[in-house]
Amino acid sequence: MPSCRAWYFDGHTAQSQPVILVWAPGADALKIVDPAGGDIAIWALSDVRQQKNFVQDGATLRRSDPQDLARLRVHGANWDALAPACPNRTKSDVPARKKRQVALWAATALASVAAMIFFIVPALAVTLAGLISPAREAGIGRMVEGQIEYILNGTSGGQWVCRNPEGQAAFDKMLAALAPKDTQGYTLSVQVVNIDEINAFALPGGQLTFFGGLLDRAQTQAQVAGVLAHEIGHVLERHPMEGVLRSAGSAGIISLLFGDATGGTVVAIVAQQFLNAGHSRSAEWESDRFALDAMDREGVDPSGLAGFFDLILEEYGGAAASDGWGASHPPTQDRAQAAQAAFDPNRTYTDILTPTEWQALKAICK
Repeated sequence: MPSCRAWYFDGHTAQSQPVILVWAPGADALKIVDPAGGDIAIWALSDVRQQKNFVQDGATLRRSDPQDLARLRVHGANWDALAPACPNRTKSDVPARKKRQVALWAATALASVAAMIFFIVPALAVTLAGLISPAREAGIGRMVEGQIEYILNGTSGGQWVCRNPEGQAAFDKMLAALAPKDTQGYTLSVQVVNIDEINAFALPGGQLTFFGGLLDRAQTQAQVAGVLAHEIGHVLERHPMEGVLRSAGSAGIISLLFGDATGGTVVAIVAQQFLNAGHSRSAEWESDRFALDAMDREGVDPSGLAGFFDLILEEYGGAAASDGWGASHPPTQDRAQAAQAAFDPNRTYTDILTPTEWQALKAICK
C-alpha cells in the first residue's frame, strides 16, 4: 500500500505536525496518521485539491469542503507519487454563477477606476488648479523640474542649464516681448537645458524650459518665438498645474491599487508627463491661439510656428502626423495649417532679436 510523509496543519493553530499519508491503489480515500500510527483524518481522494503553490518543491493540499481549514504540505517525490491518485486535484470548486459574479464585480471596479482616472480626476484638476496661488505653483514646479533633470541628465540643482550670458539675455528679451503686460501674478522665466531633443515644456509657476536640440534645429527666430509664446500660453491658462494635479491624482490611484503609495512613484509619473509635454488637445489648441495672437501683436511671422511643426514632422514622422506630437496633441499637420493660415502676405513682419542676438541664442549651449 503506497504511503508518503507530509506535514499536517489543522487550520486552527499555527503548529504543524509530521504525518504519514496512506492510500490504496483503486481506493477512494487518503488516510492521514501520525508517526505512531494514530488516525488523524480521512480525506476522499476525489475531494483533494492542490492549492496555488508558491514553493517549487512539492504541493499544498486541501479538501474541497470550504469549511475544512486543514492543509497538507507534501514535498518533492512524495507528491509525485501521490498526485496520480488524486483525480480532481486541479478542479475548481468555484461555481459558474460565482465566477460570473466575480467577473461582474471586477468589471465594475475596473470601470470605477477608469472613471476616476479619465473623468473625475481631470475635472477636479481644472477646479483645483484655479485655487492654487502662482507662488505655490512655483514651488511645485521646482520639485518637478528637479525630478526631470535627474531622469534625463542624472544631475540635480540645475547643472544641466546652459548659462551663456549673451544667449540668456537674448532669450529674456524675446520672452519680455511676447509675454502680455498682465501675467496674472506669474513670474515668467525661460531657460535652455543641454539636451539634444526637439522639445520644450512649461512648468507650474512660470518656468519655461527649452531643450538645446530645439534651438540647434530651429532655422528662424519666428520658429523659436512661436514655441515660446505657446509655452507662455500654457502657463497663463494654468495647463501645467492642471497637468500636475491630473497626473498626481491618477498616479496616486494606481499606486494605492498596486503598491508604492509613498509619493516617489507619483513624482516620477508627474515628471514623465512633462517630458512627454502631455496636455489635452483643447489645451494645445488654446496655447496655439495664444501664440498666434502674441506673434501678431509683436509683428512676428506666424508661419514660424508652422515651420516649427514642420520640424516636428521631419523628426517624428508619421506618429506626429497621425496622432499628434505625443498622444494627447492634435495632429501636427493640422496645427501647421492653422498657423500658416494666420500669415498675411500683405504685412511686413519683423524679428524680435538682432542677428547678433539670434546667433548668441543659437549658441547658448556651446
